[in-house]
Amino acid sequence: MATNLCEPYVGTGATCGAFANPLCESGLGCAGASSTTGVSGTCELALQTVGATCGSKNMGLNCDDTIGLWCLNSACGSVTYAGDGMPCGYVAGGVAECTSGTCYSSGGPYFTYTGATRTGTCKAFAADGAACDTSSGPGCRGPSRCVTSGGATAGTCIVPTPSLAAACN
Repeated sequence: MATNLCEPYVGTGATCGAFANPLCESGLGCAGASSTTGVSGTCELALQTVGATCGSKNMGLNCDDTIGLWCLNSACGSVTYAGDGMPCGYVAGGVAECTSGTCYSSGGPYFTYTGATRTGTCKAFAADGAACDTSSGPGCRGPSRCVTSGGATAGTCIVPTPSLAAACN
């Protein structure tokens, strides 16, 4: 059984990893880190200007997502927001995120899809007791979890309880 540990975010000047621990605090980016070589980086102020060079073209430094910027094609661009049933992901040369729910592409939840460079569809979160699907959506509104049986991906949104947790172990 794997053990997971919580780690605090690290501040400006601290050593960080690319998409791995430790992660930089909100508004900071991990400059110089590489997920392919395992090289660590340093937390620096994330890029805050539309059009700024980002990602691999700028020491791996990314755009500040806390102010609605996203690194696409090595340049910071503004994120747009989409509602239920609207296109999301890479849309019209930019990035569209869902306002409530998750973006699903043909490969499943959009940002867990390897090499996510496609357009998906926003699916609003399902309420407690409603149908859900861990692969094609919708996901559950927290604190509910999509409880499935067997190898199925379809299930029902259920609020976790101690008895449910014991049945899952």
